[in-house]
Amino acid sequence: MGTSLKRLAGAGLLLAILTAAAPSVAPPPPAPRTLMVLGDSITCGMVSRAPSCGSRFRGFGTLQEQLLAQGTFGTVIVDAVFARNAANVPSVTRNGATTLTNYLAAGTQVDALIVALGSNDLQHSPRPSYYERNIRQILDLAAGRPVAWVTVHRSDQRWYPRRAATFNEVLVRLAAEYPNLTVVDWVPTLMANPGWLANDRLHLNPDGYRARIATYLEASNGLWGRIASADPSATTTTTVPAG
Repeated sequence: MGTSLKRLAGAGLLLAILTAAAPSVAPPPPAPRTLMVLGDSITCGMVSRAPSCGSRFRGFGTLQEQLLAQGTFGTVIVDAVFARNAANVPSVTRNGATTLTNYLAAGTQVDALIVALGSNDLQHSPRPSYYERNIRQILDLAAGRPVAWVTVHRSDQRWYPRRAATFNEVLVRLAAEYPNLTVVDWVPTLMANPGWLANDRLHLNPDGYRARIATYLEASNGLWGRIASADPSATTTTTVPAG
């Protein structure tokens, strides 16, 4: 073998040895995913604390803590306000679509949403077109992010059950158009346990609030499954609530 060939062979062997000896650099871990819960006073009843529900308010459950304890989403934002509508009201905090817009405009990471809105929209109109417009505003803002929307029940006035059924029918219809939408049907569970309703026939008693948390936990699992199937790098986490 000529001198030049020997040098090339030696250099190649040295390169192979150095390459084999060099430590591999692990890719950075995936960023923790964020779940947002967007709700009204019914969601307020499920939390131990939520600034958006009022500084003096304490609910009857530990929704945020239990969602974090599942070990999937690293961050859980619970934003719930009394009398919040899905959309089409002037108040910023009582407008779910405006609230979500502001979070996204501020650069808040939102990977999936549980939406528990609609009960207050029933006050403004019985029309399916009104409900559809409000629901679409949030779904369009979600822009393909997985959304679990909880069905509504209201029976504190004689006209509300029909309106609630109409709202839920619109939700189911839109799920065929928005593949990222899952309709979480809470109503049959509540109807099988009417003792969970509070005296106002709208909110829940402590047992009802704690039971409703299980519905949100199941919805969260479903949302995480969608994220994991779309992105195999998604991993679980052991993050716990701060404080």
